[in-house]
Amino acid sequence: MQDELSLVVKAKSGDEDSFSELVALYQPMLEGLTLRYSLDHDEVYSDLCMALFRAVQSFDATKDGITFGLYAKILCKNQIYDLLRAKGRDPRVDFETDVDAIAYDGDLEAELILKEETEAFRRDARSLLSRYEYSILIKWLEGDKTSDIAASLEVSPKSVDNAKARIRKKLREGLRPE
Repeated sequence: MQDELSLVVKAKSGDEDSFSELVALYQPMLEGLTLRYSLDHDEVYSDLCMALFRAVQSFDATKDGITFGLYAKILCKNQIYDLLRAKGRDPRVDFETDVDAIAYDGDLEAELILKEETEAFRRDARSLLSRYEYSILIKWLEGDKTSDIAASLEVSPKSVDNAKARIRKKLREGLRPE
């Protein structure tokens, strides 16, 4: 696989295969965003691909301090915000609050249990990890790549990788069932 920047340059010049590789590369991020905001992935997939396409077309590699991954995530997140606003939902709310949509799409009890388990995990993770490690964990769970996390926190990728190793160890030890 080619490096990310060369894929962006080729996709920007119209290479469809390079764009397809970028979509595959960012698939976890796209899925993470749809899950985070309780959206149907199939319903919003084409909108997110268009946002990724806009990111490719408008990305300026000469600007320091921002990687393509971070830029693409910002544009995709803004696209989700637009979709949520069009549905009358507040983009700042991560959990589906439309009772009719929950009742139609799935099991309300399962949704509530998932929300409670997610909140319990976040609470436990906050107590086990330092603020720095917790911020990395959240970005990691959202699908950010190591280089993007490092850029957003203004640290080296090696520092992020070391923190990920500590996070894994602390969560394994701290979340073991008794």
